[in-house]
Amino acid sequence: MDTLKEAGLPNVVGWEVKDPAPPVVVVCPALPAVETGVNGVTHGKPFMTHWLVQIVAGRGSASATRNALNDMVARTVIALRPFMIGIEVETPKVTDPEEGKPQYLGAEIAASIAIDMKEE
Repeated sequence: MDTLKEAGLPNVVGWEVKDPAPPVVVVCPALPAVETGVNGVTHGKPFMTHWLVQIVAGRGSASATRNALNDMVARTVIALRPFMIGIEVETPKVTDPEEGKPQYLGAEIAASIAIDMKEE
């Protein structure tokens, strides 16, 4: 999350934040969150963790929202590349509006990172 904030992304929050206001970048664990059955990853060695970065652009004109989303996706990918592998960006999506709430344009980025998990 700090890496994304340093990249200039607005409103970077964790998945536990309820109803964050767009524009927002939400970082949450993917399934599986922690994986040990990866080549080169064994018990006692680095574990592979998988993450989703959900981006929801703010409201505005179609072109302004699209440009904001493109900028947020580019900043996210550039920020994650030195640290994470398997970065995949899904096609942009339009959120389903709830009653009385607007639609938003967004995208989802999947990425993984190997970490050391040591007993403390």
